[in-house]
Amino acid sequence: MRRRAFGRRKPRGTPGAASTRRYRQLIDTAHLDVTAALTEHRERLDTLAQALLKTETLDELDAYAAAQMPPRTAAAGATVAVAHMLTRSRRPPTRE
Repeated sequence: MRRRAFGRRKPRGTPGAASTRRYRQLIDTAHLDVTAALTEHRERLDTLAQALLKTETLDELDAYAAAQMPPRTAAAGATVAVAHMLTRSRRPPTRE
């Protein structure tokens, strides 16, 4: 087994320089992708943040509406719409 300087062996499972560079590349690429997505959707995020500051909580339909987005799928939207109507009917009316 090769010994490193000062008689220490490289621990097993420790990534080498090539692995470390690859991890760094993956992290940097992910960071750029996330930054681009957040920048692209900044207006939606701002309106969603304002709605959360106003009401403190949002259910799924309200969150999509605040973000100016349709629900993920029609079937999911229909299920959520029914749940939304049921939960809204139990809440006291809000003044806007």
